[in-house]
Amino acid sequence: MDNIVLQKAKYWTSEVFDEQTRKAVAEMIENNPEQLNESFYKDLEFGTGGLRGIMGAGTNRMNRSACLFRQNLSKEQPADAILAQ
Repeated sequence: MDNIVLQKAKYWTSEVFDEQTRKAVAEMIENNPEQLNESFYKDLEFGTGGLRGIMGAGTNRMNRSACLFRQNLSKEQPADAILAQ
């Protein structure tokens, strides 16, 4: 397993993230290295069609953290409104 992927994933098991996310990532670390790699090997890309991706934990997944990051880039729309879309 790529060391950078594991470092990113371990950060997602910290108190910065909600319990459900921490559990999901811990499960991937322990039992599903393939899914772990797919979830963390890159950051979700922002394209001209907006932000799209598979829902789940990880930097390459659509989740609350990705929406909050997008909100910080553009203060036009609150994260809750983005999540509702």
